[in-house]
Amino acid sequence: MRARDVMSTEVLSIAADATVLEAARLLVNMRVSAMPVLDGDGVMIGIVSEADLIRSTGAVAPLEHVDAAYAEKAMATAHARGVTGVMSPNVVTASEDSTLQELSDLMLGRGIKRIPIVRDGTVVGIVSRIDLLRALLSIGRDAFLQERPGSRQEDRQLRNAVIAALGRHGWSQATRSDVVASQGTVHLWGLAASEGMLRTYLRVASDVPGVTGVQSHMHVASH
Repeated sequence: MRARDVMSTEVLSIAADATVLEAARLLVNMRVSAMPVLDGDGVMIGIVSEADLIRSTGAVAPLEHVDAAYAEKAMATAHARGVTGVMSPNVVTASEDSTLQELSDLMLGRGIKRIPIVRDGTVVGIVSRIDLLRALLSIGRDAFLQERPGSRQEDRQLRNAVIAALGRHGWSQATRSDVVASQGTVHLWGLAASEGMLRTYLRVASDVPGVTGVQSHMHVASH
């Protein structure tokens, strides 16, 4: 499998002229741990993470220094400081053709959690450790091997067909990352609102032409 087969294409990003506070609010509200920083032409110039933002607001200072005045100063800094001043400018990137083994080696070798996938300078997706783990749990070690000629294209077409089928239903919360396809078998990930809804996900995926089997790795949301 390759980066294009597992990457998340709904990539959250922020403009280079944003403030630290704006970046922090976006990360918190969208529940992500990092995002690319883009210049005016949409080209990635860095990546900002929750760790960068925590450091920039002084949250790692000794506890005895954290009082009301200190907190107020930290917030004022967050309002005024630009995100480019705290982001990591040296970003490890990869192409859509990178294999999962190559991505895994990069992550483990560099000690990073995610890799932006870039085409002609534009971020088209992002692969995280979770994406690699999802592929490994779905397919096994074969996910990290070179694919057979033509097999991966068939898997991509089947995956797209399942995503499209689920997307036609307003109740579906599935994203591209929640569907893995391999040799006719579809693996579903994510949360279902109920046991009945879980069965509905399975039925819709099973009805897609070309699907020979469906395996659910989904959890039912607790209420």
